[in-house]
Amino acid sequence: MKISKVILTSMFFAIIFGLSTGNALANSFRSEKDSIDCLQKLSVASLAIEKNMHIHAVGPWRSLVEDCPDISVRIYSDGVKLWEQFIENAKEESTRQAYVDTLLMVYDKRLKYFGEYQKYPEGWILGRKGMEIIKYRRNNLHSLKSAYDCFAKSYSLRKEKSEPAVLLAWMQSSKILSDEGIVSDSSFISDYVSVYGEVQKWQLQEQYNSNIVHKVQQVLTSIIQRANFENCDVFSEVLGGAELVADLTSSEINTYLEVMKISGCVETELFTSLVLKKYEMNPSPEAAFDLARMFIRKRRFNKSADFYKEAASKTTDDSLKAVCYFELAVLTDGHFKKPVEARQYAKRSSLLMPQWGQPHLLLGSIYAREANNVSGNDFEKNAVYWVAVDQFLTAIRKDNSCKVEALKQIDVYTQYFPDKQTCFFYGLDEGQEFVVGDWINEPTTVRYR
Repeated sequence: MKISKVILTSMFFAIIFGLSTGNALANSFRSEKDSIDCLQKLSVASLAIEKNMHIHAVGPWRSLVEDCPDISVRIYSDGVKLWEQFIENAKEESTRQAYVDTLLMVYDKRLKYFGEYQKYPEGWILGRKGMEIIKYRRNNLHSLKSAYDCFAKSYSLRKEKSEPAVLLAWMQSSKILSDEGIVSDSSFISDYVSVYGEVQKWQLQEQYNSNIVHKVQQVLTSIIQRANFENCDVFSEVLGGAELVADLTSSEINTYLEVMKISGCVETELFTSLVLKKYEMNPSPEAAFDLARMFIRKRRFNKSADFYKEAASKTTDDSLKAVCYFELAVLTDGHFKKPVEARQYAKRSSLLMPQWGQPHLLLGSIYAREANNVSGNDFEKNAVYWVAVDQFLTAIRKDNSCKVEALKQIDVYTQYFPDKQTCFFYGLDEGQEFVVGDWINEPTTVRYR
């Protein structure tokens, strides 16, 4: 049986413009002639926009929106280009804002006719609409709230498919609206925790390169740091109380802990409950490390030392191990007053992270403070300051961030070097190698005061 040319043509239009738009029912009532007319207008409008003849695109484009708004998603992608061009070139603010209204209408129309379009569905459209509002009306709080609502709905639909720029714009608008009292602090934190957790997930990191993800993380961190929360109870408001910690997943706990650390909200019962729950669910080195720090804040130093040692012994991450040993060295020296043991931990830290200067600052401070406690005469005690300054110089050489503090210490302790006459008395010339004795037992170079 032969199929007539008319039927074939109708089927062609139904397939191309029905399946591609997600609005086949509306298209099924359009005649072949009307469809051809619409396609011609679309071609004229698109070509005019492509050739930067925007004024000639307005008529056919408006006709498309009025007569066949569902024939092709290109109407709306072209519409964004068209009206953004008019916005950028508008000379009067009233005219500019009228064009912005039209641009936002483009997104509303696209949402109506192509909200179920598979590649760029409702969530994507809302995210882009919110970005346009931020771009052109960010100084208007009412408009900013509209953008915020777009972002929130977009995220609820897109989750890990959300674009990084949309996530950041959502957080920035959420923070501004929170400062203005238009959304609550708890809403801001709830939004932030959602986005922060999403950014840490592998799905987002697989979609975008590491530089983009790192930049997003940096901006997110700066947003929460600028919040300067005076009332950390807002986290309890979001969770509904510390007793609900038991209902959180491991991933959610990690996210809350990270956000609370960045916010400076680590002295609360909620933070303690989260840390303990994290360790209970998974006694990992990271959880042990968090507990070590928590017990320092609670002045339970023995417990803290135990958890530092546990974290250091279990982790395979040299960076974490180095930090564990460094903080354990500080604790051992500062609280337990055991400089020899503290030195061992500081040296382990330095070996694990050779470019980190902090362990050397600590070693220099330990040596300088213990100079009068080592065995020997005055010369031998003063010689200890040579190795102390050596450590400060090493800190500068390895880690420029330590330079300011190291130079201060060098300026203080070089005045305690043995003088030239004393060195001559012991048969030592400047630049000669000398080994400092007692438990320090470090080689150094003779220098005069």
